[in-house]
Amino acid sequence: MNSSFRRIEKTNEPFNPKDYTMAGASERDVLVYKEMFDLLDIDDNGMLTPMEVRNLMLHYGYNPKKQVIYQMVSDLDKDESGGIDFYEFMKMMTAKLSETDSDEDIAKVYYMYDVDRKGYITFDDLRDAAKELKEDIKEEELQEILDKIDPDNKGKITFTSWMKFMKKKDFASIATLQT
Repeated sequence: MNSSFRRIEKTNEPFNPKDYTMAGASERDVLVYKEMFDLLDIDDNGMLTPMEVRNLMLHYGYNPKKQVIYQMVSDLDKDESGGIDFYEFMKMMTAKLSETDSDEDIAKVYYMYDVDRKGYITFDDLRDAAKELKEDIKEEELQEILDKIDPDNKGKITFTSWMKFMKKKDFASIATLQT
């Protein structure tokens, strides 16, 4: 672990995003990731357990075997603590989209937004997804997201424009589109 990063521990010390900025993550990005991490950390112990990772994947339509979940956590758990701490979560979130990610994997994420399979994602689809995830995103920010992925400015994100955007961006850019 880089000594300039501090593990999140239950202390009275306030969270400081400056302690976790790294290549691909501004202070604002860190705050977004911290909010995501805290939502996923159901038992509030400062790490994502295999069960919390499994629940997340089930929520998004994946039903992985326990063995797969434990292997995922093990791969990310560099300090062998049995879970994914915030520093490890940050490393995962700022990793570049892997060359091995298939078009099928990227398409699965697309169809999480295009739930009725109409062939495009609208402003309403983005708003509905934000509500489902209990994210408080302003309508102006949602419009910015739509504008960034909809190069033709037609008010909808086509599968083709989604694929192009996802292949040229990293995972972190999705969480920070509104910046």
